[in-house]
Amino acid sequence: MIYKLNYSNIYINLIIDIFIMNKLIYSIKIYLAKENGISATEYGLIIAGISLTLILVFSVVTGAFNDGFQFILNTINEATGR
Repeated sequence: MIYKLNYSNIYINLIIDIFIMNKLIYSIKIYLAKENGISATEYGLIIAGISLTLILVFSVVTGAFNDGFQFILNTINEATGR
């Protein structure tokens, strides 16, 4: 059995697909153009707050680590008589 392709249906489906894709792209462009979301200023403030928090946490943690290592070194030095 030989099947004959119906090119008119293929072209119609292709045109419909292109129309739907263009409509989707247009909708995405409109959505991205709206300024309802967070702006760069708010992102900057969030990043600055996180940075300050991390600096504070790391300064406290490194101080605790330094104290712990110093205690270990002092104990070793006392045990060896240095």
